[in-house]
Amino acid sequence: MTKKNGNGRTTQGLRDILFEEIESVRGENSDPSKSMAVAKLAQQILNTAKVEMQFARTMVEAANAGTPLQLGNLRLGSE
Repeated sequence: MTKKNGNGRTTQGLRDILFEEIESVRGENSDPSKSMAVAKLAQQILNTAKVEMQFARTMVEAANAGTPLQLGNLRLGSE
């Protein structure tokens, strides 16, 4: 786990970073564009976590129902 300023790559670490940024903005020690970038990145991290949690739930539900989930071929990017 990579750490910067004592914050790990966990939801707690993300909360710590966001609160530090809020405190920085409130103390007028932050660049507004940096704060906006931090907020957008945090939202993307949270969106990814939500998708991962939904996928895990779906896999458990399918396994419990005795119907294994079949995933198709998904090609990303251009060829």
